[in-house]
Amino acid sequence: MRDPKYHHQVYQNGNHLPENGGAPSRPSLARCRLSHCVVACLVRGGKVVTPGFAMCSEASPRLRPHVARLLGGQQPRTMTQHAEIAALNLLPEGISLRQLQRMTLVVIRPKYSQKLRQTRMLCAQPCRECANIIDKLGIKMVVYSSENMLHRRTPSELMLEALPSSGTEWLIRS
Repeated sequence: MRDPKYHHQVYQNGNHLPENGGAPSRPSLARCRLSHCVVACLVRGGKVVTPGFAMCSEASPRLRPHVARLLGGQQPRTMTQHAEIAALNLLPEGISLRQLQRMTLVVIRPKYSQKLRQTRMLCAQPCRECANIIDKLGIKMVVYSSENMLHRRTPSELMLEALPSSGTEWLIRS
């Protein structure tokens, strides 16, 4: 289960934003983006298949057409970009479901502490929406970070543990 102290936190100048909204200033966004960086890639046979690493804040929350086609046109029901979706969007256009069945999705959330002069790995467990897409695509395995450990799960195991993302929770409440 996810540790709530690492999730659903929005800061402005070191303080939580008020529940009724408000936008952080640009320096806070940059600090927040770096402190909440989630990185993902797809691996097959020990080699990274996606060109580079995908970050949670890069691009749209929508799947590119060639990936959505593999899901029968299904799109994530979220407003925010997730690293898992960004990694899937980096796949080459000719990718097939058969090729995806031999791949492992790796998702980590590193955080560097200047005080400790070390990098910790925080919770990067895919949300329920991403777990559902990963499962439907038939990806063989998911490796994610949590509390300085790496966890390895099949998509079906991940579906049992996954929680809704904060963006999905917001949509449900609205």
